[in-house]
Amino acid sequence: MKNVLIKEKIPLLIILFLYVISYIVSYAHWGDVIIDCGREVYVPYAISQGKVLYKDIFCIYGPFPYLFNAFFIKIFPFKLNTYYTIGAIFGLSYIFGVYLCARNFLSKFVSSAISLLVMYAVVLDIFIFNYILPYSYAIVFASVFSIWILYFLINYVKTKNTNYLYYSAILWGGICTSKIEFIPVIIPIAVLYLLIEKDKTNVFFKFVGYSLIIPFISYLVLFCQGLTVSDLIKNSKYLGEMLEASSLKYFYGNFCVSGFNFKVFISNLKNTISLIFTGAIFFVLMFFALKRKKRVIKYALIALISIFYFGILMFQGIHPQIIFSMLPYVCTVIFLIKLLRFIRGKEYKNTESIITLTLYLFAIVTSLKSYHSLQLGFYGTYSFAPLLICIILFLNELLELEFLYSTKKQCECAIFTFLMVLVLVFINIFALQITKEDSYIRTKLGTIKMEKQNALALGEAISYLSNHSAKDDSLLVLPEGIMINYLTQKKWDFYQTSFIPLDFDTFGEDNIIKDVTNKRPDFIMFIKRDTSEYGKEYICKDYGIKTCKYIAKNYSFEGAFGEKFRVFLFKQKDIKQDEEK
Repeated sequence: MKNVLIKEKIPLLIILFLYVISYIVSYAHWGDVIIDCGREVYVPYAISQGKVLYKDIFCIYGPFPYLFNAFFIKIFPFKLNTYYTIGAIFGLSYIFGVYLCARNFLSKFVSSAISLLVMYAVVLDIFIFNYILPYSYAIVFASVFSIWILYFLINYVKTKNTNYLYYSAILWGGICTSKIEFIPVIIPIAVLYLLIEKDKTNVFFKFVGYSLIIPFISYLVLFCQGLTVSDLIKNSKYLGEMLEASSLKYFYGNFCVSGFNFKVFISNLKNTISLIFTGAIFFVLMFFALKRKKRVIKYALIALISIFYFGILMFQGIHPQIIFSMLPYVCTVIFLIKLLRFIRGKEYKNTESIITLTLYLFAIVTSLKSYHSLQLGFYGTYSFAPLLICIILFLNELLELEFLYSTKKQCECAIFTFLMVLVLVFINIFALQITKEDSYIRTKLGTIKMEKQNALALGEAISYLSNHSAKDDSLLVLPEGIMINYLTQKKWDFYQTSFIPLDFDTFGEDNIIKDVTNKRPDFIMFIKRDTSEYGKEYICKDYGIKTCKYIAKNYSFEGAFGEKFRVFLFKQKDIKQDEEK
């Protein structure tokens, strides 16, 4: 590993430099105060303060990411910067992993371009689907572990060294205790084990042992903290009810394409055909330019073609984040063709072909959540990189076919230029996002940027709450916004971390009212959060009506903040004064 890093030091240092610069200029732009990210910030903090995951806090993900982050929150200042740093390190690790995997198939230039595309299109994305402050650190951990598993599997095929298999086992254990969608990574691991390993019994038991390291440590910590089997059963029961909730089915059926949808398929097919058509024109023009003998003419033509293609991608009416929507389908077709040729003996059954098949199989099994419509800036963010390596590898093989009369160097140059145009497209999106007229929410625990009207309303509410509440007061934010508890250091006494339609379906409104009655939070904050992705728009209007009536009866109105984006604050009524009245 050390030798590889030394050999690849120049590209990796360039990537590191650009990553650091991009991190600095986009500082505090990632994530969202209201949606999901608050859970990722608050839960590790709550664990560091003595709460027990699955017992005191309902959790839909594995324990390892929360325990890992809680450990660092405990030993470092519990500020947003700690989370930003953890995310930045994992993001950089992912980019380096992508580069090293790509280098097994492609040149330094092309691998570097792939890494830069992943950096700007995936890792540093501004919305909640990023690696710095994401909607879920569990999926970040799982995707980082998976890309390094791919790297270790490639080296396992090359060297037959079982240590690489054991490294994969440890990381697969990490995946099992992070995000279950990546568990199918075991399929390429198992295939290579069956194909290559001679001492199957001994290696199998060692693999199982290594894969249990992270789960064993994670659950040992939880049980030492006070978790019981009945707590796990209770959490699993609610998780089962959540999976059957009508609001979740609505989310996956309408907002997130998890199954085959004919209309979406046709739309994606049109986008893919458009990309193939414009891409074909680009490569025809590029090969024409590359075959010019005079350098001045050659480079001038390359520049003009690149600008022309950049313009097409920016103004053809297809958002760059959805142009890769059919990558899983395309890679599956290529994989099946290659596998058939391999079985029939039309491709050499050597190490290289096994590694290539491993790459394709790996890319497919890690993209299952977004298989029918891969979207960047959404769940596709976390499965894009292996698919990208696959399609660029296939493109490289295609362009090197004899009838195109192109040299290897010309193919490399054309693909590199193509990728760099895509990189520039996503840098443009990145620049537009970070220069958008937004405002910061600043507290002693950190800074985070939001849309201007949202930031002003929440900033006013946070300031008011800080000045008109006691240190030990508790706060309930409805329907979602536990990040505000973190930023104001107000207690959150509830098992749930949000109260969106999905939570009302899972726990039942009567139980939620009972919880609010028993816990009696000192303050309740309502945020104008549109939850239409779950089939119901606003709390108190489309759902949670009985809960809102209870709050109106037992809490007094404290203040309203913001204009277009509204925040309402209520304070618990004094029971004695109420009785006297």
